Amino acid sequence: MENSTNGNKVILGLDLDGVLYDWHDACYVYHQYELDYGGTYRQFWTEYFPSLTQERRNYLVSIDTLYDTKVPTQSVMDFLEFCERSSDAVYYLTSRSKDLERITRRYLSRNNFPSQDNLVMTTDKASACRLFGVTHFLDDFTQQVESVSKVTNAYLMAKLWNKDAQHRLPTVHTLEEFRNVVFA
Repeated sequence: MENSTNGNKVILGLDLDGVLYDWHDACYVYHQYELDYGGTYRQFWTEYFPSLTQERRNYLVSIDTLYDTKVPTQSVMDFLEFCERSSDAVYYLTSRSKDLERITRRYLSRNNFPSQDNLVMTTDKASACRLFGVTHFLDDFTQQVESVSKVTNAYLMAKLWNKDAQHRLPTVHTLEEFRNVVFA
């Protein structure tokens, strides 16, 4: 799907957690300090977290403070500033539950994210991409990239938890690499 259906328009769909917000580090630090977890980050995401029950995972993604503890890196802010200037639109597409909308909007506002009104909270990111005419999508969750790839150009942000899919999906390792692919 390398050629967009919108002519020369560039409309970006960007995931928050694992792409623009380091929720995974916030979750790891929470386990270190609150639950006395002593393993490494790699062990946490490749061994410990996959062994958790779905009920425990659901609980972790509901802890609102995990979505507000990390400050965006300068590279994230530089990337977003470039995207705001160089694209036709930027949408933040997140699978966060509606219960987390207030804290998510507060985070975007407090950190001066561009296009803050373009926050879309949905688990059906393929439909959102179709609705908003997204030409390029970036996510760290394999299933989302697979689903969205049927609609538009979808890229996987390489992470420890998606290593098994990196060889079969279009994959980038940094936001700069994604920027270079989209705006080449």
